Amino acid sequence: MTIISLAAFVNKQYPQDGIVRIFPWFAASLGAFAAFVLATPAKIYTQYMVPYVIGLLLPVFLYVLYIYLRAAIRRRVGSPANMIGFFGFFATVIHEILYYTGFVSFGGLVSYGLLFFLLTQLLNLSLMFTRAVTQSELLSVELTKVIESQEETIRQRTSSLQMLNVQLEQGNQELLRIEHVRSNLLAEVYHDLSTPITAIKGFSKAIMTHVISKEEAPMYANRIYERSLMLEKLIDNVIELSQLKTGEVRFQLEQVPIVPYLRQLSQRYAAETSTHNMTLIWEEPDCAWPAEKQLFAAIDRFKFERVVANLISNAVKYSEGEGEGFIRIWSEMRLSNRSDEGHLIIHVTDTGTGIPESELPHIFKRQYRIPGVQASKKGSGLGLAICQEIMTHHQGEISVSSELGQGSDFYMTLPVTIRDAAAVIDRDAKGEEHGN
Repeated sequence: MTIISLAAFVNKQYPQDGIVRIFPWFAASLGAFAAFVLATPAKIYTQYMVPYVIGLLLPVFLYVLYIYLRAAIRRRVGSPANMIGFFGFFATVIHEILYYTGFVSFGGLVSYGLLFFLLTQLLNLSLMFTRAVTQSELLSVELTKVIESQEETIRQRTSSLQMLNVQLEQGNQELLRIEHVRSNLLAEVYHDLSTPITAIKGFSKAIMTHVISKEEAPMYANRIYERSLMLEKLIDNVIELSQLKTGEVRFQLEQVPIVPYLRQLSQRYAAETSTHNMTLIWEEPDCAWPAEKQLFAAIDRFKFERVVANLISNAVKYSEGEGEGFIRIWSEMRLSNRSDEGHLIIHVTDTGTGIPESELPHIFKRQYRIPGVQASKKGSGLGLAICQEIMTHHQGEISVSSELGQGSDFYMTLPVTIRDAAAVIDRDAKGEEHGN
């Protein structure tokens, strides 16, 4: 039974190298001899010990040795140690057989051979356990790295999702803001849109139904034309203000020498104001910086001119008919803590009718007009609101100070820097060459 157990152990240890069909024959033969031993007295079965050893025991040992050799050749785990241990055990068994057959004079070495075999098995198990523990530690380290990597990936993806969520929320808020702005604009201009449309419809119907005589028809046709122009201007201003509020208008900001630019604008609009019996005066600012330096501001030339033109137009509109007047464009510099930065305050001062003090807080509101102003002087009511939006996109401000009957002073605050003019011109020229 011990031999059967040994063969079964080796088959289990190296199942890929055993011969499956042989083991059942060994088990049946050894089991039958075991039954024979149990069924017969010693004087009978001991006579068959030599045939048992040669016919059964030796083949089983050779079979086990064959498995260990084959496993060692195929480099199975622990096979060298197992083969050496079993070879020692097998040698003692052969010696014991020779002793019982009278070929050697001493015996009793089988127990030592078995001990040697068991020691090699223990050593092999110890080595296998050590490898398993080492492998487990390595796998644990690898698993820790994988987990850390996955955690980092999860953190990055979570961060990305949070950023996307924030961007989505900002986008939703921006869409809500845009919709709110447009809704407010439509609500605010509804009355002004309906008024000229109602007038146009009324005048047109009066002409068609001959309520208005043929002699008066040209005059009312002219009124229809004026209301149409007013309606067209109002619609254009509503669209422009809506685009400015919602950020749809793109500003092409560039560094511009602001004083020469303002001087040029003043000269350009001086001729237009003179046709309205108004004099436009440009006053050079007091230079508080070296002659080779200039003030530069980041502006969109076209849109900033729109602000200046609107202020000049308002100055003419609310001064016309009051006698010969003038408009002054002048500026003052306010330096910040740094000597090369500050704000330029650009004034557009007129000698017109002025604005009541109680109305000043409302002057830049959409659709606001000064009470008591003649209808002929009324515009869309959006000009100053548009100017305020344009100045906001320039990181600046627009304000007013006025006194009724003493004229008004509209002033724009614009961030500027003091730079070397030649260096900026050279840099811009190189940028244009690089772009070309």
